[in-house]
Amino acid sequence: MTAVPPPYDQDPIVKLFQTTLAFVSSFSPEGRRLGLESIKVRSLSDQIALLLDSSKIETPFAKGDQISFELNFLKFLWICVYCILVTTECVIERETAGTWQGDLSVLFERGDFLDAFYLFQKALRARPAAVQLSEWLPTPDTDGKIVQAANACFHIAVAFIFYHEMAHVILGHQKLEVSDRIESEKQADTFAMELLIGHVTEDRQKRSVAIGMANAFYTSLFLLNDIRQLKQGPTHPDIDQRLLNLLNGVNLADETIGYYLKRMTTIALDLFLKLVGGDIHQHEFKTVDQALEAYWRAFDSQKEEAF
Repeated sequence: MTAVPPPYDQDPIVKLFQTTLAFVSSFSPEGRRLGLESIKVRSLSDQIALLLDSSKIETPFAKGDQISFELNFLKFLWICVYCILVTTECVIERETAGTWQGDLSVLFERGDFLDAFYLFQKALRARPAAVQLSEWLPTPDTDGKIVQAANACFHIAVAFIFYHEMAHVILGHQKLEVSDRIESEKQADTFAMELLIGHVTEDRQKRSVAIGMANAFYTSLFLLNDIRQLKQGPTHPDIDQRLLNLLNGVNLADETIGYYLKRMTTIALDLFLKLVGGDIHQHEFKTVDQALEAYWRAFDSQKEEAF
């Protein structure tokens, strides 16, 4: 990545992204096993472009062997991560106290949730306009517990996206016919998942990595304006199916640890359905697994109606 000019060099998300690049570089032993030695042929600075003045919020993309990230997307990603983490912590706290009834609206009595939710709403309204999202951000370099957790989650989410896009380069997907693109997207997801989670053995570490990867998919959902956009056409698998594949691939032996990831996913899916005009009443389900099954069915049903 080329030197970032003023005033962008002082942007907290730019600084966080630069830290992420160091994190991405830390996987060289596992990377060599998966074929990532080609990344080391040239420095990461040559393979990553940061688009500072884009007027849109669009997902990163590969062109040749260079991966481009839009600053507005990175800000949108951080806001989504922050909101999901705050909401999940609030819900888990209520569940522990035995007062969670499955309705997110009861959380508006809490200032931390209220601030995070309105920040999230502002970011949603910004799609896809050119906006100064930094004006609304909590300071990402503070020591607050949730902010630091959001930063860590952001690192994993960006790394997952980078390795997904780099997989297309390494595996030669850019030369494939359209009919082969869906399978290539699955391969790229698997490549990135194996790289990030393959080197950790403890369930708590796996959960942390999985949460970061899942937030990359949550953010993709929040960029959609319509349930029909879940279907990505002939080039990509449906976003909800990619998320489901991730959850199934984490393989957490400790259900207590895995519960947090599942609960977080129900919250993200609930927010997405509300965004596109759907709804699931979580209080109707006795377990988080039942709630997740209901979401997958709702997505399948609405996709069938849309097409």
